[in-house]
Amino acid sequence: MSDFTRILVLEGPLSQGVADVLSGEGWLVSRTTDVSQVLSEIEDGVELVILDALAPGVNLQAVRQLEQHVHAPVLVIMPRLETGAEVVALRAPVSRDTLLEQVRQLLIRAEPDIVQVGDLVIDLGAHRV
Repeated sequence: MSDFTRILVLEGPLSQGVADVLSGEGWLVSRTTDVSQVLSEIEDGVELVILDALAPGVNLQAVRQLEQHVHAPVLVIMPRLETGAEVVALRAPVSRDTLLEQVRQLLIRAEPDIVQVGDLVIDLGAHRV
């Protein structure tokens, strides 16, 4: 990456320190806390946009508006879900093959670590029978 790569960070509670880390790596980083300012900054040659999903003004309508005007990649920082389950995001529209592959991968990871056949119990995680 060039030292002249411009990155725009829409800051919020989840992205604290992100701009500092990127600046420390040599990228030119613009910061804003105003979602409406993102569109004007993009026109100035931004090559990557990082959005904090919890920043004020970020909602589905704002993301759709950005999608229509942004030709740069967009990285969205989202809150961690405390469900204990694995959460994977797919960008819509999703192709049939991509959907099926992701479903298969998640189901394989969700297989139990303990398998029981009759009296035989195999603990795959502990490597014990």
